[in-house]
Amino acid sequence: MISQKELIRIVKSKDCEIKIAADNKTNGRSAYCCRNTECIEKVIGKHMLDKQFSMSVPDSIYEALKKEMN
Repeated sequence: MISQKELIRIVKSKDCEIKIAADNKTNGRSAYCCRNTECIEKVIGKHMLDKQFSMSVPDSIYEALKKEMN
């Protein structure tokens, strides 16, 4: 099993701001994604964050995820 430290954490704050969290101290609803290319491409291709957070996630977040690929 992968530890949380090895995953990318995406957070939706109470004011509906979405960001990639560098630490585990950011409050809000979280989604996690592994850092390998296949996982990130799946999240981006299926817009899984839109479904997870029940809102339209900005393309800038998906672009930031692309930069996190190994």
